Amino acid sequence: KYRLLYEQNNDLVGWIRIDGTGIDYPVMQMPSNPDYYLKHSFEKTWSDYGVPYVDGSCTVGVSNNLIIYGHNMKNGTQFSDLKKYLSTDFRNSHKKIEFQTKGGVRIYTVIDIKKTDIYDEIYNQINPQDDTLILSTCYGSAKSDRLIVIAKEAKANA
Repeated sequence: KYRLLYEQNNDLVGWIRIDGTGIDYPVMQMPSNPDYYLKHSFEKTWSDYGVPYVDGSCTVGVSNNLIIYGHNMKNGTQFSDLKKYLSTDFRNSHKKIEFQTKGGVRIYTVIDIKKTDIYDEIYNQINPQDDTLILSTCYGSAKSDRLIVIAKEAKANA
């Protein structure tokens, strides 16, 4: 489905989509420069918006646990809609996260949300036991504040 996009930029590792949000984006990864897409567009030009990207310690298709970073933009784009998960009603009615890669579509179920700080133990020692997807965005007034959404892969027949 995303073959033409991959041909435009082979750093494309997947596509993330969450119903009920504006989150419907390509997901990038440049292993030689893990934070490259923090400030670069899909076209590899400088951009304050960046593009959601996978943590450098994760390998899509190999790692069971993935961390995807995206900006919390004031204009409502990127991962700003993750704030909606702070509402229990929203969280209960929008549990599914879809992440499509070359290996197929993986469906995750949101199991937790946390407001944290990059200096907090929980942020630096997340060690999930199951196949997990963690979405991370800035949140709050301090540069180190983060909002993370934790989702567990929904296994067939589980």
